[in-house]
Formats: sequence, C-alpha cells, structure tokens
Amino acid sequence: MKGYNQVIIAGNLGTDPQCNTLQNGTSVATISVGTNESYKDANGQVQERVEWHRVVFWSKLADIVRQYLRKGSAVLVSGKLRSRKYTDQTGAERTITEIIANDLVMLPSGNNQTGGYSQQQQNSWQNQQPQQNNWNQQNQQNNWQQQQQQPNNQYNNRGNWQNNNNMQR
Repeated sequence: MKGYNQVIIAGNLGTDPQCNTLQNGTSVATISVGTNESYKDANGQVQERVEWHRVVFWSKLADIVRQYLRKGSAVLVSGKLRSRKYTDQTGAERTITEIIANDLVMLPSGNNQTGGYSQQQQNSWQNQQPQQNNWNQQNQQNNWQQQQQQPNNQYNNRGNWQNNNNMQR
C-alpha cells in the first residue's frame, strides 16, 4: 500500500520568520506556527494547550514569507512531514520533525489586514470592558464585512498567487 503524507495546520506565527539564502541562491524560510486546542481536565476545568510546529518554505514561497509574514500573522499551511537528524552544538545527535510547506494561505487578522501584510496588532475585543460591547460588536461586524471583500490570498509552492474569492466558504 502506498502511504500518504499530508499535513494541514492553521494558526499564528510565534516569532518573525527566519530567512536565509543558500550559496546556490535558493531562498529558505522557517516559521513557528502555534495551534491551540481546548479540552476539559478531570475536574471539568477548561484547559488550553498550544502545540508549536516548525514549518519550512523553499524558493518563491520563502520569498513570500520573508516579505509578508510577521510574528502574530495568521496562516493556513499545507505540506508534508519530514524528519531529519542533525548534530547540536554539544555534539549530541538530535532528530527534528518539520512540515515542508507546499501551500500557504494568509488568513485575515484582527487588524483589518490580510495576515502578515503589516505588523500584527492583537484585536482583543473579547477582553474589553462590558460597557464597550456594543461598539466592539459593531466593529467586529465591520471587520468581517471588510474581510469578505478582501481576496483570499493563497500561494502555492511555485509562488503563484491564487485569488480564491469565487470558492464557496
């Protein structure tokens, strides 16, 4: 039986991308994407766990990551899992598992921008004082309407931009 290696994650960057250019001119960018899940513990308390994923982009996708993504940018990434071994600074052999990205979708963020086009400003409308809820709900609706008018920016591993507004949501 032939295996299938496909990963899709959606989350936010924990740090700015690490970008390099190899000696042969190939661009490479690495990001750390946090995904979170909520669950109830044995006492019935809601707990949240964040899982961090190392994602590697090559060539044109790496150039796009370098140009547009910043800490806090919301992204959806698809790719494949790959494990590799390396020797750390102390001489110990380590194994790391990474996602090698094939596609990147920059998701809308809380600052009315498509994710990553500008420095992320966290929109914490849920944490506002109760007397501000009407303003925040109206603001949230306006944000949603503006996001619906923005293109869904998707880049594939060839660096080609695709406008997916005609796709069903």
